[in-house]
Amino acid sequence: MTVVTGSIRYLATVQIQAPSVVHETQPREAEERVVYRDDVLLSRVHEILHGHERHCYNTFRMHPSMFLKLRDILVERELIRDSRYVTTSEQLAMFLFAMGHGVATGAMCEHFQHSSETINFYVNRVIKAIASLRFTYIVLPSEIDPVHPRIRHDDRFYPYFKDAIGAIDGTYTPADILKDKQARDRNRKKVISQNVMGVCGFDLIFHYVGVGFEGAAADMTVLRRAIDVGGFKVPQGKYYLVDSGYGNAAQFLAPYRGERYHLSENQNHGNAAYRNMRDKYNHRHAQLRNY
Repeated sequence: MTVVTGSIRYLATVQIQAPSVVHETQPREAEERVVYRDDVLLSRVHEILHGHERHCYNTFRMHPSMFLKLRDILVERELIRDSRYVTTSEQLAMFLFAMGHGVATGAMCEHFQHSSETINFYVNRVIKAIASLRFTYIVLPSEIDPVHPRIRHDDRFYPYFKDAIGAIDGTYTPADILKDKQARDRNRKKVISQNVMGVCGFDLIFHYVGVGFEGAAADMTVLRRAIDVGGFKVPQGKYYLVDSGYGNAAQFLAPYRGERYHLSENQNHGNAAYRNMRDKYNHRHAQLRNY
């Protein structure tokens, strides 16, 4: 479910209305080839789903059993349905292929033998359908959650980080911006990008993803915006581990400034190598944050 999970994480921060399958305007199929039921059974998607498992995974980034299970969930909830020319399997296949490979619309048209209008219509429909599942399948941490096993059973972290529920970090993703609007999207490395903030638990499951911030935005600015208007909340009494680019607060625990922090700086050193307690704390903080 890697691709699907990644898509839900991305869309969890976007305000999307519940998809309406019945009242959507169907794309024009004037330029489409006519597809009959017998052709569907012999279609490329059908062959991939019923062929070698590795082939299906390489194409859709999902095993056949998971593909069919996800399709059935979407159909049962009436989020997608067969149309005259495109089956629900093809609709889901278009979405997964687009998300898993990041290919251009032209390549999608060639691969699925549909017009760009049809491709865009069904990819967007499945995006909305997947996003609507987030309230059912994404369970965010709460204040009553027990101490995470990775902390509870490791003397390096327990009881010192017993209320930590994950880590926050930012990353720059390349972006294509109009030339006259590139100034605010140029990060400190002079690369045109967006500053994306990821919030992840110790089970490597995303709790929140903040997108759409210009590359020049400071990490703390992105975090504040996520809290103020993005709907990001931290359970009472819990906190996330952050690096020195973020502020140290009750719900965000940062390392000491002026001391070593990165794991590479502490390699091949035992406890005797710590300069002071702050140095040791920073090392444990980095170990847990990168666990």
